[in-house]
Amino acid sequence: MNNVDFTELLLKKKYIEKFEKFQELSYKVYDLMNYNDMFTDKDRAACAECGEFVTFGITEDEQIRVHEAHFCRKRFCMMCQWRKSEKQFSNCLKLSERLSAQGYRFLHLVLTVPNCKGGAELVKTIKNMNKAFGLFIKNKEIKRAFKGILRCLELSYNYDSFSFHPHFHCLVAVKKSYFTNNRQYIKYDRLRELWSKAYKSKEPLQISISTIKGDDNIGFAEVSKYCLKPLDFTKGTTVQNAYVLYTLAYTLKGTRFQQSYGVIKTELAEIKEQNERAEIIKQMYDYVWDYREHRYKERGVKNSE
Repeated sequence: MNNVDFTELLLKKKYIEKFEKFQELSYKVYDLMNYNDMFTDKDRAACAECGEFVTFGITEDEQIRVHEAHFCRKRFCMMCQWRKSEKQFSNCLKLSERLSAQGYRFLHLVLTVPNCKGGAELVKTIKNMNKAFGLFIKNKEIKRAFKGILRCLELSYNYDSFSFHPHFHCLVAVKKSYFTNNRQYIKYDRLRELWSKAYKSKEPLQISISTIKGDDNIGFAEVSKYCLKPLDFTKGTTVQNAYVLYTLAYTLKGTRFQQSYGVIKTELAEIKEQNERAEIIKQMYDYVWDYREHRYKERGVKNSE
């Protein structure tokens, strides 16, 4: 396959269009930032300039990698949140392969709490959730059954009640014997009881749990999503969406959205280390964002030195 065909097939159709989609979203985010004085000119500039150029590299085994780019890495940036989500999903698939080979299977556990308002109430709720989760995983039943956990905090916004819905998506590694060993297996009602007790809730809290099959990527995708679902610009008012964006950027600044434990923590550390090792790039493709035409244009193709 010649260079032009390879570029059109694997870059234009698979990658460039995705990047263009999130560049378009950045315009809407930029407009929302103008409705809140807490966003600085530096914040707006970071959003406007994010992804203005991207260099894709093709490895020797014909895999596509972002070799170099200008990304702002801000939490309010939809482009950077998407990129982070993609990396997490890729790591989760590698994690699945490694731990499955060691005799583990996976559960998708969702732990919820009642909706809350933004500001101090949201901060307090998430603080209480983190504290409760610490108590939850220290329980002897949980420690015996769950050999590894990847916990991800996700926020959704209810436009009707003007409230936030914080909840944990958890990827849980268990031994294959978990499903047949009465000393390990934890029934739904018991899990719900343990979570409600850890959160010190007077009313039973809602949870859900399901088994992730070997060929089912949905569970892995769930724990790899954006910490805040992309804003639905078809719902609510501009002021509402500006408020939700500000909450993610500043109210929850410093909040840790992901945490890993046990065998999952160990394996993810090795996976990330492998990802950081230099790959041999045989060719690179430069793309630059055209602000007038709202699309990426190829700036040049070059061989690696």
